[in-house]
Amino acid sequence: GSLPYVAHNVWYLDLSGNKFTGALTNVASLTYLQEAYLDNNFFSGDIQPNDQWDNLRIFTIDNNPNLKPTITTKFVSQTPKLTTLSLSNTGMTGNFPSNLLLMDGLKSVDLSRNFLQGSLPEFTANVTISSLD
Repeated sequence: GSLPYVAHNVWYLDLSGNKFTGALTNVASLTYLQEAYLDNNFFSGDIQPNDQWDNLRIFTIDNNPNLKPTITTKFVSQTPKLTTLSLSNTGMTGNFPSNLLLMDGLKSVDLSRNFLQGSLPEFTANVTISSLD
């Protein structure tokens, strides 16, 4: 079914493996969120926050093949503390999202099992990604 209402002051959210469907509208407005684990569901749409996700450090949403997310400059600017981003098997298409290079604190990125193409962009000295799958 659809994602249920989530209280706005939640800082830790693990809804993995529940077969939820639909958009991430309820999650997009959680401004206190620090860790979100939304793996193994059937979400669709995109992952754009409505407000600042100033505190978000970990965001995993693996195995949601209908999601087809994009990493926009808005997503990058609204997740300044993000250290872990996992979007494995989410139906991503196109070139490697070069906006990831703008995320100074990002340490781990998993984009495996998607439909990305082309070459990896050149990483600058200020990007210290320790794990890229």
